[in-house]
Amino acid sequence: MAELKTFLTPPFRANFTNTLFDADSMDGGPMKYGVMAIWYPERFTESHKKLWAAINAELDAVCLAAFKKKWADLPGNFKKGIRPGEEKAAMGDAFKDAVFANITTKLVPGVVDLAKGSDGKPIPISKKAGNTEEVYSGCWMRATITIYTYDNKGKGVALGLMNAQKLKDGPRLDYRGDAAADFAEAEEDQDFLDQLEGADDDEIPF
Repeated sequence: MAELKTFLTPPFRANFTNTLFDADSMDGGPMKYGVMAIWYPERFTESHKKLWAAINAELDAVCLAAFKKKWADLPGNFKKGIRPGEEKAAMGDAFKDAVFANITTKLVPGVVDLAKGSDGKPIPISKKAGNTEEVYSGCWMRATITIYTYDNKGKGVALGLMNAQKLKDGPRLDYRGDAAADFAEAEEDQDFLDQLEGADDDEIPF
C-alpha cells in the first residue's frame, strides 16, 4: 500500500464551517465533512509559498500518474479541486484575488484551536464540547490535506481533509454579527419587563 502523503496548507479564510461538524451531501453525493478554504496567494509569506509549492507539485504528480497531464493542463471537463475566486464573485469581496477549494472527508476530522494554557496542548472544538462557535465562517484556519484523483462520476483531482486548526478570528462571512455587541447599546426596557412580571398570557398584547 502506498504511503499516504499529507500536506500542511497555508492559512485560509474558512467558509461553510458547519460541515466540519455536520456532514453534508454535495450534489446528491455521499455525506462528507469539510470546509471551504479561501487562499490569497499574493499575501503569502515565504514559508507559505513553500507550502503552496509542495501542494502544487503533488497536484502535478498525481495528475501525471492518473491522466498523463499536469494539473494546470487538465481539460475543461475535469474538476481541478482548486478554483479561481472569480467563480464565487457574487458571494462577496472575500473571493477577490483569491483561490478556493472544498476540502472534504468521509471521516470526522480533528479540529483544534491554537495551544492555550500552560500545558501547551491544543483544545478540541466540537459539538460535544459545546464550543463550535469558536470556529465560524470568516475565521482563519489551516489544515492538513491529502491530494487524490478520481475517475468515476466525472474526472478530476480533489483535496481531502485530514485535520484543521483555527488560527485567528476574522470578520464573519455568514454576515451574522456578535450577539452581545448587537444589544450592548440597547435600552434595558425594564419598565416593559416589570409589566410582564406576573402577567397572565391573555394580558400580554402580542
